[in-house]
Amino acid sequence: MQQILKNRNTKGTFQGIVLIEIAKIIEKHPELNFSKITQNENIGITKNIFASLILYSSKDSTKKVLFEIISFGKPTNSADVVDNFRKRLFQFGFSYCVSISPTEYTIFNPYIEGVSFHDRYVKVDKIDDIKQRDILFDFYVNNLKTKLLEMLRFLNQNLHSEL
Repeated sequence: MQQILKNRNTKGTFQGIVLIEIAKIIEKHPELNFSKITQNENIGITKNIFASLILYSSKDSTKKVLFEIISFGKPTNSADVVDNFRKRLFQFGFSYCVSISPTEYTIFNPYIEGVSFHDRYVKVDKIDDIKQRDILFDFYVNNLKTKLLEMLRFLNQNLHSEL
């Protein structure tokens, strides 16, 4: 993976890296209780709406997590990101939502009561301070794997706690 990104779709490249690494983690760690992760799945009912990634629970088929890939440098809990999630979460029945960029991620729980929707994030974590061209370097991907495993442990604990 040690190459420099030149004139490529960084968001799409990052989405692919996240997809591959999460798939490897859930295969290696069945105790996390996730069965699969899909990419660009059509979640629309009356029109085509595609999810960046969807993570499925292996304990409860009704529990799934929407992942939205965020452009490099944009805060993962910005108002427009949260508004986009709000529309998708309730309309399509997602249990949690994760917005992730190469530098940070935010986990949202849409069902927290008593706070505005914009304040329903339950975890914000920094992944790395990197330059856009660095997302394919091994040092970054290794750090990302560690952060993704932490995120999946958190999601497993919270998503499956009531089961």
